[in-house]
Amino acid sequence: GKYLYFISTRYFYPSAGQLDQRYNYYTTDGIFAVTLKADEASPFKPESDEEKTADQKKDEKKDEKKEEKKEDKKEEPVKPIQIDLEGISTRIVPVPVHPGILSGLAARKEKLFYVDTPQEARQFVPNAPRPRNALHLFDMTKREDKVLLESIDGYDLDKEGKKVIYKAGPVYGIVEATPGKAKVGDGKLNFSAMPVRVDPREEWRQVFHEAWRIERDFYWDPAMTGHDWKKLGARFEALLPWVVHRSDLNYLIGEMISELSTSHTYVGGGDQPERPHVNVGMLGADFEPDGGYFRITKIYPGENWSESTRSPLTEPGLKVKAGDYLIAVNGQETHPDRDVYSYFQDLAGKLVTLKVNSKSTPQGAWEISVKPANSEAGVRYLDWIATNRRKVEEATGGHIGYMHVPDTSFPGIIAFDKQFTAQLDKDGIIVDERYNSGGQIPDFYTEKLKRQLLAIVAPRDTADNPWPPVAIYGPKVMIVNELAGSGGDAFPWFFHREKIGPIVGTRTWGGLVGIGNSQPLRDGGFVTAPGFAFWSTDNGGEWIVEQHGVDPDYVVPQRPDLVVSGHDPQLEKAVELAKEALKDYRGIPPRPKYPSVKE
Repeated sequence: GKYLYFISTRYFYPSAGQLDQRYNYYTTDGIFAVTLKADEASPFKPESDEEKTADQKKDEKKDEKKEEKKEDKKEEPVKPIQIDLEGISTRIVPVPVHPGILSGLAARKEKLFYVDTPQEARQFVPNAPRPRNALHLFDMTKREDKVLLESIDGYDLDKEGKKVIYKAGPVYGIVEATPGKAKVGDGKLNFSAMPVRVDPREEWRQVFHEAWRIERDFYWDPAMTGHDWKKLGARFEALLPWVVHRSDLNYLIGEMISELSTSHTYVGGGDQPERPHVNVGMLGADFEPDGGYFRITKIYPGENWSESTRSPLTEPGLKVKAGDYLIAVNGQETHPDRDVYSYFQDLAGKLVTLKVNSKSTPQGAWEISVKPANSEAGVRYLDWIATNRRKVEEATGGHIGYMHVPDTSFPGIIAFDKQFTAQLDKDGIIVDERYNSGGQIPDFYTEKLKRQLLAIVAPRDTADNPWPPVAIYGPKVMIVNELAGSGGDAFPWFFHREKIGPIVGTRTWGGLVGIGNSQPLRDGGFVTAPGFAFWSTDNGGEWIVEQHGVDPDYVVPQRPDLVVSGHDPQLEKAVELAKEALKDYRGIPPRPKYPSVKE
């Protein structure tokens, strides 16, 4: 009862971004101790560096034996802890460990345990394993900080701090709490020797009740927006006897929570039978039957440094182009009596030999080796963006840029920054957020889009730089549709609120609440409870967007007859508005004359 140890955000070392001169703080946590009594010495008071005498060493050993005897005795009643609150903030001292992203602090006799999360774990790297945490042990006596276990997800301790139970992926284990003596995999617990008998109907009943309680306890409105939740639960519980499969239970829970008429109420998973999946290798190309084989009509360009946007037929050294014929796959000739993709079943990610020719005949064909991708959605998406950008540039003489923002989570953030910073030379930009699937609350998008010109930096030997530099100062138009929702609802609402520019398209999805809790269910299933909603100060305070969406300034539907003929009515209207606004945009003025001293 002498000290209280805690983690606190007190280290501020700003880091500047490479794309934008904005600063953020990453490794801000430290471990600190506070003396509870005003007359208690710091646990890290300076120690003498003089060599201890033989008598002093003997006394220390005697004290250690006394402590051991105390531990063997019966536990004494816990005395009340005295805390002197006056001046307590001045008695805080740092524990000498490196700042970081720290959590899981636990104290045992003369030992502190804590988890250090690497900064890389907060980065979004597609298709890459997330770096795991390291469990540290700080020895208060030796004042040493050492790694106890690396690459874990979580841990707990026994009462004395002598044993650690850890989780690392699917592995659970128990090891000694001694640095340097254990690694992940040691002391592994064998759960396969622990069979569990389950009565499915009883488990389904418990899962149903738990799903009902999760909504009751975590839904954003304690009054459940006027619904009699107890009555609704009883109505759907009466159907439990007719549930004969775990999928039936998900359906029943889904019907129950749908009575709330609220977005972000999802249900899924559970103890379901595994279903086999057969992949199909994709080449990032279009085919059509021709001359008894398949002619390649288009090869989609990709970004081959990323697996999600890799276009296999564009990789270096392959002699293949649009107009060539696919003659054979792994020695099997292709013919139009079968679907072309049937030749690529279970070949994604595997080395495949293709026979291609400039004519629809095996004679003169040559072989190439490729590794088909698991999906070609990425390259087709990039092609759609490039086509739209080209249309906008051609229609505006290169003055207006175009970008598509697919979501408000990490992929969308990456797409936004890559496209926006690559078009800073444009006078204006069209922001297409159709099909935006949401993610986070996207004020970080509108913050960049609304930046105003503050000044112009004039270097002696290079061109002028507008400030802030990462900004487009001219007209901006947004395109929306009915399949943009959640964060994709918030983005246009913020865009409109900030008066950044007009919005074109159709009303958005209308799902602007957020998932506060996604609690696991007993059998691994899940149900989500929207834990917060949005309101604005308009009209004295009003709930916004949920169940309605964001209305565009210019309603433009995608007429099917125009779309199939190659038109994009919404994009074309956005271009029209941007061109009109360009007439009033003066751009960056020329540099004024240099000042001169008046004699």
